[in-house]
Order: sequence, then structure tokens, then C-alpha cells
Amino acid sequence: MLGVLRAALCEDAASEPALASIADVGVDARWLLPESVLSRDDCELKLAADVLAKRFDALDVDARFGAAKRYGDVIRIARDAIAGGTSVDDVMLEIEQQRPELASAFAGWIEPLLRADGLASEDWNPDEERDDDGMRIGARLPLSEADGAPWSSLDGARVLTQGSTLVFADLATIKAVERDYAAYRERAGAAYESIAMKPDSWRTGDARDVGTFTLHHMEFRADLPFPFTTYFCDLTVLDRVDAAGRLRADVYSTSADFHWLAGADVYLPVDDSEGRQVAWLLVRVFGFDLDDVPDGDGDREAAIRAGIGNLKRLAERRPRDAEAEATTPEALLAQDAQR
Repeated sequence: MLGVLRAALCEDAASEPALASIADVGVDARWLLPESVLSRDDCELKLAADVLAKRFDALDVDARFGAAKRYGDVIRIARDAIAGGTSVDDVMLEIEQQRPELASAFAGWIEPLLRADGLASEDWNPDEERDDDGMRIGARLPLSEADGAPWSSLDGARVLTQGSTLVFADLATIKAVERDYAAYRERAGAAYESIAMKPDSWRTGDARDVGTFTLHHMEFRADLPFPFTTYFCDLTVLDRVDAAGRLRADVYSTSADFHWLAGADVYLPVDDSEGRQVAWLLVRVFGFDLDDVPDGDGDREAAIRAGIGNLKRLAERRPRDAEAEATTPEALLAQDAQR
């Protein structure tokens, strides 16, 4: 199936020359988060990539984590143990006792992403901070003059919020949940009055500056707390493969109700030492400032939790469609091209 899709995508690409620029389909590339931000040492994307790149020698010991050689091994073994009834506390204790070098190398990454019981509960509320929602909220990233235009001249708070989570689902399922706008009003913490894909906005193709892409616009109107009323957003959503071969989804809006809104989701594959896919590590770097509304860092963190938290729990609950399963970014974009 994937071979047919790739062949069809290549045939389409051959028959339609690549666009000179993504601007030819109305995307203002200035609003795509710059690499100067995503490559910072304190950016969750770089931190996550460094964690996934670590390698260890297996130990010849009769212990659950003795054979682990990389992060994917630890996550696979830990998840199986938790599913079998072992508590997260006991799993963490085993890692520390059996493989202290793993515990120190992955400190701050394994435990918060494994503690996800709260996210699964029906009363989960993304407005509340909790330590069992399966997410890690990273340091805030201030935008500066060095990041260039338009970041050097934004009105409002010039800061990005970032978070990460493990999603145990294939990319086609994750994207199906992300694009199921009809179900957004039922999401935990949702305050939408209306939300939908903008008619006739779906587009796929190739552009010389971003490569193969999928593009659409999503429009929504949402409630604000009293004494404010509502706000409207026309959101540009651009999926593509980044320079490191990872699926990247950029969003931005220039709607009048915002000083600015922009962000990027990047999906890092989590594989074990035998090359088996364990999960996707989703990193979201995102920021916004509403016009004439006193939003703050807490609001941006709640938006991160609502976004990636709902995506994780709904994607993991959704049955897989074997005919639509995409295991690589390229396969996902190939499927999009046939939509």
C-alpha cells in the first residue's frame, strides 16, 4: 500500500513542478518558527533529541532493565511493567537500582511522561497543573532581536511556551484526531463556539523552500472569561518534513484578535534498540498574545496542556485503521496527497 502511495505521490510531483515558494499558496514563511529558536540549548526539541540520541551498553544481569541500550528500550519495558500492574514509583526505583546511568541520563524525562493516570481520568482539566498528566512543561523561551523579523517587533508578550508528551499511536491516527474538528467542542477544557476546517483550504504539493507539504486553514471562535467575550482565529496549519527527517506541523495566525500566534509541533520517533517503534515524542513550542486581553504564562501553559494532552489521550483511545496507518512522515504526506 505505501509503495503505491509513494509512487502516486512521485507521479503527481513529476506532473506538477514544485512551487517556487510556499508563499505561492499564501503561507507567510516569516511566521514559521525560526531555527534559531528551535535549536537553542534550552529548547525542548533539542533536549528531547539529545535524550533520544543517547546510547548505553547492555548489562549482563537478570534484571528487567538490564538489556536496555537506549531511551526507547526503557520506555517499552517501563510501559509493559506498568500495564502489568507495577507502579510508576516502583518502575523508577528499578531503573535507579538496576541502571543508575540510565536514571541520571534520562532524569526529568522518563518519570513525568510515564505518570499519565490523571490524563486518562474523565475529570482531567488542562487548566489545572498536576504531576500525573503524562506531560513535561519546559522552560519559557523569550524571543529576541536576534531571532529577526517579525519576532523582534511583536506587540504583547514575546515568549514561547513548550511542552512534550509520548503518544503511543501511529502518525495517521494522531493526525486523524488532530484534524477531527467536529469533535473539538467535546474535548476536555474546550470553550469553542464554532470550529471547522476552512472550506476549500486543503492543499498538498511541493515547494522548493519547504519540500513536500500539506496545508489547510482552521477557523474557530472561542469564549473568554468575563468580562471579555469571544475571540476569532483563522489558523494556518502547515505539515512538512523538517531537515532532520521529522514530521513538523507549523501553525500561525494573523487574525485581528491576536497581537500574534505561532508555534510548531515536531514528532520525534522513539524506537528501541532493535528498531521497533515504541512511540512518538511530541514536542510543542507555541506562543500567543491576545489583543486587549490580560493573558499570561499560565494561560499559555494551559493551552499547551489542552493541545497535546487531548491529542495524546484521544489518539491512544482511537482504534487504528490498518488501511490508513502511516509509520513515517513521508508516508503520512503521501496519504494526504491522495485525500
